[in-house]
Amino acid sequence: MVLLLCLLLQATAPIKVADKGKVPSLAIDADGNVYVAFSRGGNIEVAISTDGGATFGAPVRALNVQGRDPGSPARPPRIAVDNQKRIYVSGPLCLAPPDQSVVNDIYYTVSADKGKTWKGPYLVSEAKTGVESAHAAAAGPGDLHVAWLSGDGTKPPVLAYSRFGADGKRTGKATIVAKTPCERCPPAVTVDGKGNPWVAYRETGKENRAVWLATSTDGGKSFTSSKLNSVETGITDCPAESPALAVTSDGKTLAAAWMDLRSIEHDPNVFWSYGPPGKLSRDTDPHDDRRYGQRRPTLAVEPDGTVWCAWEDGRLSTQRIFYASTKESANFALGTDKEGGCFAPSLAVGGGKVGVAYQSGDLVAFRLLAPK
Repeated sequence: MVLLLCLLLQATAPIKVADKGKVPSLAIDADGNVYVAFSRGGNIEVAISTDGGATFGAPVRALNVQGRDPGSPARPPRIAVDNQKRIYVSGPLCLAPPDQSVVNDIYYTVSADKGKTWKGPYLVSEAKTGVESAHAAAAGPGDLHVAWLSGDGTKPPVLAYSRFGADGKRTGKATIVAKTPCERCPPAVTVDGKGNPWVAYRETGKENRAVWLATSTDGGKSFTSSKLNSVETGITDCPAESPALAVTSDGKTLAAAWMDLRSIEHDPNVFWSYGPPGKLSRDTDPHDDRRYGQRRPTLAVEPDGTVWCAWEDGRLSTQRIFYASTKESANFALGTDKEGGCFAPSLAVGGGKVGVAYQSGDLVAFRLLAPK
C-alpha cells in the first residue's frame, strides 16, 4: 500500500503556481486558502488559491526588488498569514539606484485584501546597513515575528528578533537571541497562538557548529537556548542553509529539523526532533536512506500534533522532494523525471489541509499532501 501511494504521488502532476519562479514560501489560512511567495524576474511575487490549491490566480508583485533578487535558497522570501487573514511577505530588498551596487536590508509588506493591494514596504532592520539579508518570519495571532542576522558589515552579525504590526511599527526594541550565530545561515522562527516565539539557528566559532533552539515564554522579550543536535554535526564551515521550526497553535507540539554532516562519510543528512516544548525527542532522521544527500528541510504540524517534514533528496535519478510524517513514517517522493530537478520545499498546514510548494524545474509547483 505504501509503495502504491508513493507511485501515485509521483504519477500525478503538480499544480502549477507560476512559471519561472524560484525558492517558494507557503502559507495556508484557517479557511484553506493557499498563499505562495516566490522570486521571479528578480522581484518577489505572490500567487493565491481560493479553492484549496486546485488553481492559482495570476501572480502579483509584493516587493519590488528592481529585478535584483537572485532567488537564492539561502535568502528566500517568506510569507505568513495571521488570524485576521492579513498576508505578510518579507525578503531582502535593494532600494539603491540601478547604477549602484546591490545592498540589501530586510523589508516586509502587508495585504489585508488577499493580495489586491499592499502596504509598505516597511523596514525590519534597525538601520539601513545594506548587509542584513538572512532572515525568517512567522505570523503571530495578529502580527509578524522576524528573526534576522543583524550587522553593519564591520564585525560578525548577531541574531536579532522583533515583532512588527500590520501598520509597519515595531513592538519595542529588537532582542538579541544569539551573539555568535553562523555568519550566513538563515535562522528559523515559529510562533504559537499566544504569541510566544521559538528561534532555531546554527552557531559559529566552533569546530562542530551546533544547532540551537531559543525559547521565549514572554512574547519574545527574552530567550533561553538549548542544543538540538545530540551528536557532533561535523559542520566546520557555513553551509548557508536554514534549520526549520513549526509549532501547533496551542503550543503543545514543537518540531525542529536541520541538516548536518554527522555521518562517517560526512554526507548531508536531515534530522528532526519533536514533542512538547522542553521535552523534545532525541534527534533522529525522518528519511529511510542515508546513502544519498538530503538537505533544506521544512516542517509543518497539524493541530493533533502530527509532524510533517519534507526535504531535498538525491536518491533518485533526478533530485526530488521527499516527505514523511509521524503518522506514516515511510518516505514518499514527489515528482517525476519529466519535471526535472525539484528544490526548496516549503510545507504549511491550515484549514484541515497539509500542502507543499517547491521549485520544480523552471516553475513553482504545489501539491496537497493531506487529505489525500
